Amino acid sequence: RSYVSHVALVRPLSEAGRLRMAQDMASFEMAVSQISKVSELGRSYAELRAFRQLLFLGEQREAPTVAALLHQTVSDALRPSTITNHCFTRAPQTLSSPHDHLRVSHKAYVEWLVVGVPLPPPCPPVQPPPMAVLANIPADSGAAREACAWAAAQSSLDAYAQRCSAEHVAPEEVYVAMSAGGPPLVEGYLANYGRK
Repeated sequence: RSYVSHVALVRPLSEAGRLRMAQDMASFEMAVSQISKVSELGRSYAELRAFRQLLFLGEQREAPTVAALLHQTVSDALRPSTITNHCFTRAPQTLSSPHDHLRVSHKAYVEWLVVGVPLPPPCPPVQPPPMAVLANIPADSGAAREACAWAAAQSSLDAYAQRCSAEHVAPEEVYVAMSAGGPPLVEGYLANYGRK
């Protein structure tokens, strides 16, 4: 899952970049298949394959495509953080990715997201958003970190909206799509936690 989390953060991502990433993912998949049975890799392998499909849904910076990504039907193997982080690749550079907004490296962000390693100082702990569905989910679980990852993404979206307001410009449609589509995506994932 770390690999997919890292590649979901790559931006900007051009058409050539998406092609290269898909080739790299295929090479990675082939290398892993030589040392392990891919059928035994479970959700990690399913997420890798689903993300490769996700790379080619729509064109860059189209809000309807971002909305479609957030309502994707490629696979339930994709974690919400993978989808939302990939949506940031389609956003303007003025809309910071969550790890940039938190001022942490890709590596530190992915270790926190996938393994639960605390984010390094001076980054404050990321608190999960208020969602009733979190009541039955252990606070140290991957599912709880998915909720916190959405909180980090929402914080980045909020900061972008504040900058737009201060500059008297309307936020791009990518912001609107992510703000509207993110919470239902995370809540749906959390509602199914433990059923997979």
